[in-house]
Amino acid sequence: MTISPHALVFRAALVCCALIVVLIAPLTSGASPTAGSWVVGAAALACAVGAAAYPDGQVVGVSIALLLANWLMVVENELSMLTPVAACCLVLMHLCASIASLTPPGTHLGAASYRRWGTRAAVLGGIAIALWLGAFIADDVEPASGIVLVLGLGVLLGGGVWLVRARVLAD
Repeated sequence: MTISPHALVFRAALVCCALIVVLIAPLTSGASPTAGSWVVGAAALACAVGAAAYPDGQVVGVSIALLLANWLMVVENELSMLTPVAACCLVLMHLCASIASLTPPGTHLGAASYRRWGTRAAVLGGIAIALWLGAFIADDVEPASGIVLVLGLGVLLGGGVWLVRARVLAD
């Protein structure tokens, strides 16, 4: 079966997003990349290539987990301005892998499907940015309680998205 140009774009986006996350981690302020972090980053890229070849497996989850581990190993200030960029890249990786794994390689999706997936991407990206902004503000107010506030916001936002999704699916 031939792979459609749309499927190739989704698969290429998996690798490009992983590459962006690996490359921007050392660019954050106070970053301290080590040989171990470069090995983890290379493993994450290899998994992203594997996920692009076989998007319906668990390799994309491993790639995302390795990218997060690499980010935590390299970045000193988790609230840097590049953190939302990395978070949105991970959301995009997840969505591209989901689309690529749910549709056969030769399938062309309709406009309604792209709108649905685009809305999902906007909601998840908005939540990631809102959580980063909440943590950024909470860190300025009182650093010790910032994590509790951010976790609470995450639970509220996640619960709200789940309730809206449950209501939409019920209709």
